[in-house]
Amino acid sequence: GTFRNLLIFVKDNCPSHMTYNSVLIYAANGTNLFRLPPNSTHLLKPLDVALFRTFKPNIANRVNR
Repeated sequence: GTFRNLLIFVKDNCPSHMTYNSVLIYAANGTNLFRLPPNSTHLLKPLDVALFRTFKPNIANRVNR
């Protein structure tokens, strides 16, 4: 099999990030949700430094177009 069009959305456990409407939108668009275990966001720090540092400005540029 292939991973064509595979969407995974990684979320923390903040209740405001997981509303009923957002879950419906993710499901309607075929997005898989992955919730991080509680108190584990410190494990993502390497991603903030290595990956998201360049990813976030690129997304912001596209949104602001």
